[in-house]
Amino acid sequence: MKSLSNYVAFPFTLSSLFLFPSLPFTRAYMIDWRSCTQHGVDSIKDAVDEALNIAQYAVYRASENNPQLGDVAKQALGPHWKQNLVDRMNDVPRAIGQYTGDYDDLVPNDNTVAIHCGEGHLTRISNTREGFDQIVDKRFPEIGWEVPSGSNPCTPVTTAYRYDTDDLTGPHSVIVLCDGAAPATLSATRVIGDNWNGKWRGEDYDTFGGYTSSTLVHEFMHAIRKGISHTLPSGRAETYAFDEIKALSDEDKIKNAQGYSLLATGMWLRYNTMGADGAMGRRFSRNNRPARSAVEDADSQGTPVVGSTYSRD
Repeated sequence: MKSLSNYVAFPFTLSSLFLFPSLPFTRAYMIDWRSCTQHGVDSIKDAVDEALNIAQYAVYRASENNPQLGDVAKQALGPHWKQNLVDRMNDVPRAIGQYTGDYDDLVPNDNTVAIHCGEGHLTRISNTREGFDQIVDKRFPEIGWEVPSGSNPCTPVTTAYRYDTDDLTGPHSVIVLCDGAAPATLSATRVIGDNWNGKWRGEDYDTFGGYTSSTLVHEFMHAIRKGISHTLPSGRAETYAFDEIKALSDEDKIKNAQGYSLLATGMWLRYNTMGADGAMGRRFSRNNRPARSAVEDADSQGTPVVGSTYSRD
């Protein structure tokens, strides 16, 4: 059995458990109806759709950068934030693809991302060595990782995590949405929805994990297979709190999934500025606020801009 990283409890998400060489982009995603029915398959799909929209809007907003985002962009992703954000967010729709329902595990090279609600699909093998159990996904014989005896990858401080299957018949990546009390993402608000236009001033960036869609943007950063894993180039674990993110080296920032998720989610709150102090700032003045969508921008400026499918307005 292929050895995966030992389990370590850390905030926000277990993230990618290991990194395989870059694989071809996936073409679709599926939601496991068996595990997600009680949580609302449609509501999970709404969260995925909004996450895809957040990524698409971030491409537009970063490309235009008008009005400018300010210091928060460099704090999250370093001096080359713009190109890195645009590149990674452009990868998302190509990697996650369209919703196709359940996947057929008899179809070779079914390049999907599978989304599961909770850990009911996983099996525990107790006492594989002193003080540790092994968690396995029996559908994929090469997959397994160690956790302290009696514990689970979804802990009281974990919202979601993702692992690769490296399998030729079925999803090549699995995203697990943790169940239970907050901060587990299945207890979170699914989407920001129309509240993007609300009063966000003073809202800490670290609270974005209270929305399933924002958590999914984080997991998508791992699923695109661009070297954004749990371990950063410096050797330290990825980090989630904004104060810790801005203290990272520039090299670590561009490989830290939460920096992308945080910045893209803040951009999605279109009429609100992003402060450099870890919280949303004042609202833009009416004559200096970004367009709600590329469609609105094209209508007002007469110039076509990227993608129009992500507008939810």
